[in-house]
Amino acid sequence: MFSSGSNCPKKRNVSNGETVILKQCFYSHPKSDVKWQKNEESIDSNKYLITDYLQDEFPFKGSCTSLKIEDTKDDVIDTYTLTVENSEGKETVVFILRYKKKQEIPMEIIIGCTVGIVLLLIIMGLTYIFYKRGGFNAIKTPADYHAQFVEEPSEHASD
Repeated sequence: MFSSGSNCPKKRNVSNGETVILKQCFYSHPKSDVKWQKNEESIDSNKYLITDYLQDEFPFKGSCTSLKIEDTKDDVIDTYTLTVENSEGKETVVFILRYKKKQEIPMEIIIGCTVGIVLLLIIMGLTYIFYKRGGFNAIKTPADYHAQFVEEPSEHASD
């Protein structure tokens, strides 16, 4: 018997209300019995599917089984076990469903963004004030100051 899984539990992070499909492909000869359990309690066989493999999912001609869990809520966030068994042996795959952790934004990022926005607003305000006062036209150059203090010789001075 060979399956596409490993002996490590398969952990799935799910959101509240999400639809989840737990799927496992396997090859066995002779044919195997498939059993799904939730917390060691059997799940009715009409709740899951057993299908032929698809070539892109599994390297051998075998079967796949899938358990569809719709509208996840607290009562389905649990451990699910798949057991594939025949006269040659058995294989077990464990699926663990857990809620996705909400990502929290670090306080440093919040403070940094706030400071950045405040600085941007200050710069925009100063730019507006500068513009209203005449912008670059109001700035005097050194030549303007020189013209204020140096008298130009008049034409009448030589007389």
